[in-house]
Amino acid sequence: MIYPVQDSYGNRIGTIMPEDADNPEERWVAYAIHDQRKAFASWQAARDWIEERATSHDKK
Repeated sequence: MIYPVQDSYGNRIGTIMPEDADNPEERWVAYAIHDQRKAFASWQAARDWIEERATSHDKK
């Protein structure tokens, strides 16, 4: 399953996908804007990271 992440305006700021990995610390993979990718143990941590990336990008 692919989970799109949107900002409050409905703009897509990232995607979260489950990873079929043996390591539970890398169960969710988050893809942010500008080809940034990182694995997380929880869906919420992945979403928080995407939102942080989008916010830091907006401030530049």
